[in-house]
Amino acid sequence: PRVAKQMPVIEKFIDHAEHQQEELVREIDRLSDSYTFTKHELETSRQLTEQLRSIQEQFDQDQKAMATQSAIESEVLARLQEDDKNLKQIETQQGSLNDSLATMQEDEQKARHALAKFSSELRATKRRVESLNLPGLPKKYLDSFYLVSDELNKLIKAIDQPRINMDDITKQLIIVQSDLESLQERTNDIHDSAELTERLLQYSNRLVEQHPEIEKAQQKSQELYQKYQYDAALENIATALEDAEPGSYKRLENSYYQTAKEHDQI
Repeated sequence: PRVAKQMPVIEKFIDHAEHQQEELVREIDRLSDSYTFTKHELETSRQLTEQLRSIQEQFDQDQKAMATQSAIESEVLARLQEDDKNLKQIETQQGSLNDSLATMQEDEQKARHALAKFSSELRATKRRVESLNLPGLPKKYLDSFYLVSDELNKLIKAIDQPRINMDDITKQLIIVQSDLESLQERTNDIHDSAELTERLLQYSNRLVEQHPEIEKAQQKSQELYQKYQYDAALENIATALEDAEPGSYKRLENSYYQTAKEHDQI
């Protein structure tokens, strides 16, 4: 009786698993035109198909043996119980495989959105630097800018290929994001140093008569500024101001950042 009760249950379970497998195979065939599989999807699918074929063959043999009353029913029952366990494992693997396939197109759309965002941020960074009307930019900064630009161009080509590797694209996106953040930090440093240097040079004009040494510091900072050494130019004039009027640099710096903060909030 236990075999008679379990037989139709397993038969339905096999039919359901095979139907699911057919759907998975069709989806893999469809996606294979657009994506490179990197998580052993093809191998997993083939293994599942082979497992189901083996289960089906043994089940058919047991059905025939039961019909001709030549089966050892205790052995058939043991196989049915084993089939139930294996089919549950197959169902779990099919679910995981299906989830992996389902996220491919979603991941591509996310990657394209991120790529467009990074490209927009790089253009905004370029416009921001150009608006400063600086005499030039340090080589390290330019190297950083061109690195991000090259990485973005490489990504654009990779994602526009007929078949794309989402794992590789995702890894490249993480690298681009990190390099872009570093570039933006360098941009902030250049922007703040250049703007503060100009403010301090203007303020220092008030102190030249009482502190003639400031004029020499002004000339030195302007020379450094023209050589794109904005950090050094700021440090030089800031030191001279502090010597002449202690606390002046910190006051001007705080005023600058407060104004910048209010501007960002508008």
